[in-house]
Amino acid sequence: MTRPTDRPALLRLGADYLTAYAANDAVTLFLLADRWSEAALRDATCEVALVSLRAALGPTGVETVCRHLQRVGA
Repeated sequence: MTRPTDRPALLRLGADYLTAYAANDAVTLFLLADRWSEAALRDATCEVALVSLRAALGPTGVETVCRHLQRVGA
């Protein structure tokens, strides 16, 4: 599989990946990497980050973060 096809599945993948990473769970990280592409894992973790930012900062907070990242060249 290259990428989950719907947003809830993408968020689940991102949450699974970040949970395994935080727990230093090498087996789960290996299994996720074996099943999904690098792009899918990156997209999933970015989607979780965006949801987290929106929840913490609201929609204008996400725009502020994006403008700052553009300014610093990230």
